[in-house]
Amino acid sequence: MRQNTETIAKTGEHVKQSRRIAAEIEETGAGILVNLDDQRSKLKGIREKVDETDSSISRARRLLTNMTYRAYQNKAFMYCIIVVLVVLIILIIYFKFFRWKEKRQQQLILFLFLFGFVFQLLFFCLGYEKKKQKKKKNKKKK
Repeated sequence: MRQNTETIAKTGEHVKQSRRIAAEIEETGAGILVNLDDQRSKLKGIREKVDETDSSISRARRLLTNMTYRAYQNKAFMYCIIVVLVVLIILIIYFKFFRWKEKRQQQLILFLFLFGFVFQLLFFCLGYEKKKQKKKKNKKKK
């Protein structure tokens, strides 16, 4: 009987020890779950920031592409203006010194001057319209 009592006492201690170990494991598991939840929320925040950064980079890439295109367009536009003005100057000089009589020269020079002025005015208006459209686009984005 004594042996049975000792065996029961030992078994009771083993059960208590097992319960204590189980409680410690449960506490450790709860702590791990809290840490994992914390890390999950941090990872979500990081993912949102990465997505935001990605969209910002895409927007910046599009803007840079548009800026490059506009720069080439403006360069071509300026070259066209230069060519037209040089041609007008050459025509004025040619007709002034080598060609027509005085009355016709004055009419032609006036015509060429007015043509050059209208040409410059046209390109100025086109540039102004581009600026206007750009302002509208910026307002829509905001």
